[in-house]
Amino acid sequence: MATVEDSTHLRLWDVRDPAHPRKAARAEDGALVTSAGCLHAARLLITENVAEEVSPWDLTDLDRPRELSGLPAAAGGYYPVGKDALMTVLSDGTAQFWDVRNPRRPERTRTLRFDRPIESVALSPDGDRAVTSSPYRIWGTGADGQWQTPGLATLAAARQVELFPGKRPLMAVVPENKILDNGDQTYLLGLDTDSTYDELCRTHPLSVDKVQWESLFPHLGHRRSCD
Repeated sequence: MATVEDSTHLRLWDVRDPAHPRKAARAEDGALVTSAGCLHAARLLITENVAEEVSPWDLTDLDRPRELSGLPAAAGGYYPVGKDALMTVLSDGTAQFWDVRNPRRPERTRTLRFDRPIESVALSPDGDRAVTSSPYRIWGTGADGQWQTPGLATLAAARQVELFPGKRPLMAVVPENKILDNGDQTYLLGLDTDSTYDELCRTHPLSVDKVQWESLFPHLGHRRSCD
């Protein structure tokens, strides 16, 4: 565990015995900005620097934390995206993925450019989907952890999305606008977009008629939505 000490330093604590927490070393200047994060599997502490940079700290030895080379990231723009994977996001929407199995030599595995900065990242329990905001978007992830582009779906009218723990492939979605003045309502949606599509076709088999289709998509041949 890390706590802020005298506004600039982070104090590390060994809490393997919660009844007797042991004071460990300090991360010098580790609390100069407003937030910090932890990549537990890789035993890394992430602290913010100035000029769009974060510093990983090797916590293999809590009594001798080692500050490693900085990585590019906007304030708050660092997210665990796998056991030994970290995403850092710049203010222009550029996202970089890092393999941190060797924290002293992080390896950049991929760079993606989004149309706006990512504000949050959540992974589904099985790791097959990622949800980013805002707007909330659902992405598929490959067996190697790479994100598949383009995104699977966009929840443009959602103002809050929460994933469930465990193996339940569901998400709770709160829409942006209240419906019929009944206050906030929460809907359960499946993360499997193919199953959601099949269910919608079964229960609400709406489609775009040929005339409207030709005005919207003149370059594509007409087909029913639920074929």
